[in-house]
Amino acid sequence: MSPREARPRSTHLPVRTQLLLPITVALIGLLVLGVIHTAHSWRDYQAANDARALSELAQATNLVLRSGQAEITNAISMRNRELDVVLEELWEVTDAAGEYLDEIAPNALERFPALTDRVERAQRSLLELPQARETFRVYAAGESEPIDPEVQEAFTTYRTVADSMVHVGNALHGQSDNVDVANSLEALSLISESARSAGEMRFRLGSDLELAEQGLAEVDPERLAGFAVLAGKFDQQLDSFNQLATPESLNYFSDHFVDSPEVSQAQEAIGVYLSGHLPVMNPGEWESLQANLITTLHDVEDHASEQLDARVDDMHSSAVRSAVITVALITILAATSIFAATTLARRIARRVEILREEALTGAYEVLPKYVDSFSSATSAEQVDKLLSEAKGADVAPLPPRRVDEIDSLSEAFTAAQQQALKQTANQALLRLDVQAMMKTLARRGQGLVRRQQDVIEAYVDKYGATQDISDWRQIYHLLSRMRRNEENLLLMAGGQPGSRYHEAVDLRTVVSDAADAIEDASRVTIDGSSEVYLQAKPAGDLVRILSELLDNAASFSPPKQSVRVAMRHTSNDTIVTVSDDGIGLTPDQLADINRRLEEPEQLTSELTATMGLLVVGRLAALHGMHVQLHSTSGKGTLAMVRVPNTLLPSRTHSEILRRTQTPAPTRLALSAHAANLPVVGTGQEVEAPGAIDPIVPDQPRPVTTPTAPVSHATSQPEVGRARGNGGAGGVVSSSVDVTFKKVDRTLNSGHRTDRPGGLPRRDPGTLLVPGSVPAQREESSVDLDPEEVRDRLSGFASGIAAAEHHE
Repeated sequence: MSPREARPRSTHLPVRTQLLLPITVALIGLLVLGVIHTAHSWRDYQAANDARALSELAQATNLVLRSGQAEITNAISMRNRELDVVLEELWEVTDAAGEYLDEIAPNALERFPALTDRVERAQRSLLELPQARETFRVYAAGESEPIDPEVQEAFTTYRTVADSMVHVGNALHGQSDNVDVANSLEALSLISESARSAGEMRFRLGSDLELAEQGLAEVDPERLAGFAVLAGKFDQQLDSFNQLATPESLNYFSDHFVDSPEVSQAQEAIGVYLSGHLPVMNPGEWESLQANLITTLHDVEDHASEQLDARVDDMHSSAVRSAVITVALITILAATSIFAATTLARRIARRVEILREEALTGAYEVLPKYVDSFSSATSAEQVDKLLSEAKGADVAPLPPRRVDEIDSLSEAFTAAQQQALKQTANQALLRLDVQAMMKTLARRGQGLVRRQQDVIEAYVDKYGATQDISDWRQIYHLLSRMRRNEENLLLMAGGQPGSRYHEAVDLRTVVSDAADAIEDASRVTIDGSSEVYLQAKPAGDLVRILSELLDNAASFSPPKQSVRVAMRHTSNDTIVTVSDDGIGLTPDQLADINRRLEEPEQLTSELTATMGLLVVGRLAALHGMHVQLHSTSGKGTLAMVRVPNTLLPSRTHSEILRRTQTPAPTRLALSAHAANLPVVGTGQEVEAPGAIDPIVPDQPRPVTTPTAPVSHATSQPEVGRARGNGGAGGVVSSSVDVTFKKVDRTLNSGHRTDRPGGLPRRDPGTLLVPGSVPAQREESSVDLDPEEVRDRLSGFASGIAAAEHHE
């Protein structure tokens, strides 16, 4: 089974479903909003129906009120005459209005239960009208008088019907939540009541005018007061109507009532009567004027009722239209969205599936093929050829058809494949580069070993079994250089060489050990002295840094010139400078080297020749040191190393000296290898079996450099004369320097003179181990340093203590 077939499919939702989910959620939200809007429309529709029910109830009560008023007016005016057809028609109109009220009442009461008592009372009052009509029939025939109880009861019945209808009309506007509908209902009720008030004023003033015709011209104050109340109520009702009526109703009221001449004459007659006088007119004229006023008010009432019906119809149609439009739009949008989303999801899913297949093809077929080709390449030209071929191949998941996110994803896959091919090519080039680098390093190692072999062979051919210390020194430096080369390789590979020191060491010893590691150690001179001690790990790495700088300075300067090392301690750091008198560096070379020291690069085949600079930069960055070169063309080069004070040990200089000043003798074996040679392992000297205690016990190292015994004047560099028992690079804790090299040098090149007679004569001290006894200092008039005097006294006391211990 191929990797593509074995690869499990994702368990997440398909792309089609993921695309449809948000659209579905949006549709659900749209449906919710539609339902809410439809609910509002339905509420408006119900409000319109409520307004229609109230409007119908108002029209029914006003119709009953108007027809009842017409009945009683005509009944009074037909006294002593036969009942004509007009009055019977009015009775039929009133009965029809009552039936209409009974018809619409259930719907209104279902919607507004609070009106139940008022409506039922009005319906019950209508049931008393037949008896009152019979009474008025007798009254109209002249068989009864107005003061008869039956006639008064009939008047009371009609007044009760009118009051109940007005009572229902006054409660209608409080049942509607729509302000416009409520105002229209109240205005309709007010104009209906004003017509009723006008009818009562018509009856009262007409009665007084009839009495005036009979010779009773005086105005009854009590009747006048009642008329004034009716007139004030009439005016108040008209004022309230003007405040609540719609603009259309007000315009109609102004045109037909306010501007009417008959209405103005009736109003003038009312004003004259209210002043306590009877208007100059007969009862017929007053009856005609007031009847015209009441008819005008009924016309205004009809117009207001029509306006209310129109408003209710608009509310009803608007609610229905809004609900229908909302439902239709939601249905259309939902259907369109679902169809479009489904189509788009299928199309995108199909394109994504094609993209997936093409991407898997590139990942499991195209890329492995080119990776294998790159892995088998044997040259950089072949890698470039394969990379060009891969870039030219059609490995794009999708051809460019449109510009959208799918195409961008396709381009991203193409770019990813090209980057993968590029990285594969880079890895192939890196592999070839590493191979070339390792070859170069191997050749360098072979060259060093070959030189070592040549020196040994030349030594054997020249001296045979005779030993010469200078040849051993050459062998030592070759081995030391090989060791440094291997340590540099280990550092560049990310490893850590063995520790050179195991406790704090003074800076001068560090510089001396660094000078001993180069071939031209005799050319190194150390200027100044420093009592600065460094921690063990930074001190060992500083030896490697300085050895590389000293080696470069000695290699690129005249062989007869010295390489100078200076030390200076400041409050923030310790500065070590290495200067030479070579040809110097050009500005471009200096900038490039300082850049590589500041930002160490990876080791490549081109940089293996200058691997030491990479090691210097990496070690300096590791410990926070700063290395910088300064050079002037033709005037030499100065390398400056800044060692921060954070690398100094926490113990003070006096504490370190007290630790090294131990009275117990040190057992040191005469090792079979030179102290200057590289030590493999921990760096500690191993006691040889049967080793004896040294002649002179351990004592503190003098601050000043002691004068070494002279065997070959230029065979030993000045900086390498003092070695401690720590082996190569060990911590110097004693002035005893017992090594195989010095012992052998003493035994083979000691000064011997013969006594007379050929007997040998031994000069005192010539066969002592160098360094076991401090050399005699030349007489000098210069005062000794107090610190040196204390060191000598301390060493002397230590020697006495050691001698007593041996005894």
